[in-house]
Amino acid sequence: MEKTTRFFIHFWLAATIAAFIYSFYRIYLNGWDREKSNLFVAGLVLIWYLFRRAMYLRMKRNSGNTP
Repeated sequence: MEKTTRFFIHFWLAATIAAFIYSFYRIYLNGWDREKSNLFVAGLVLIWYLFRRAMYLRMKRNSGNTP
């Protein structure tokens, strides 16, 4: 299970980076006024990555406490 969790953490990190690169590229092409909504999706992906990472760290911290 830890390998799967680590895979998805890396997946969401890559998705976050890709989403921000795409958002900034679109903002560069069409301007801030037309493309600022693309940052909303990138922000959601960032929040999901941070959530997954926090749960992974919590799982690792609590895994040694089981009897």
